[in-house]
Amino acid sequence: MDEALKIFRHERVAFGVTSSPLLLVAVIDVYLKKYIEGSEETTEYTSDIIEKVRKSFYVDNCVNSVEKENELHLFIKEASLVFAEAKFDLRGWKFSDPSLENSTNTVVLGLTWDRKADTLAVSNLELMDVEVVTRRTMLSLAQRVFEPIGFTCPISLRPKLLLQKCWEVKGDWDQEVPEDVKNYFLLWLLELPLLEEIRIPRWLKGIDESGELLVTYIL
Repeated sequence: MDEALKIFRHERVAFGVTSSPLLLVAVIDVYLKKYIEGSEETTEYTSDIIEKVRKSFYVDNCVNSVEKENELHLFIKEASLVFAEAKFDLRGWKFSDPSLENSTNTVVLGLTWDRKADTLAVSNLELMDVEVVTRRTMLSLAQRVFEPIGFTCPISLRPKLLLQKCWEVKGDWDQEVPEDVKNYFLLWLLELPLLEEIRIPRWLKGIDESGELLVTYIL
């Protein structure tokens, strides 16, 4: 092939490629840093809000807490205006609200968040029928339990220990595991959906100097 190589470069962040989440987070971080450093009109309070926003992003989700309702609305207003200047549409705000008539579930970082009760829970752990248990099966099903906080560790640890026990004997990924390991794992799998009944309080409470009850809100 005698033709010279042609090099093409994206002028926009491509959606859906492996590097897209990293590029998005990097762009947001650089933009907010420059905004804090370069805006003469930014007040000290606004700078604090922008810095809080900068540390609150997980890919395209902003998750944070404030102490009082007026701070919540100020946070939403300031953050939305700053992002609008860069043509980012920061929208879909959600926050805990005990005055809601019914429980309203929202997914936040892989967890189910009940905004009325202000609790977090795992989900999508429906009972599965497994006939052949292999190392690959155990590892795959163990990864179904996703929660970044760590309150399910006592439960998610069991299949990892069973998998560790399997490697003490010869075998490959798709070979059926020993009978005792299989029975323990199937029992774990049978009880796994019970995790959905556990509700972890998300909010923290305390008393400030005036004696007022403090409640944190998640956005």
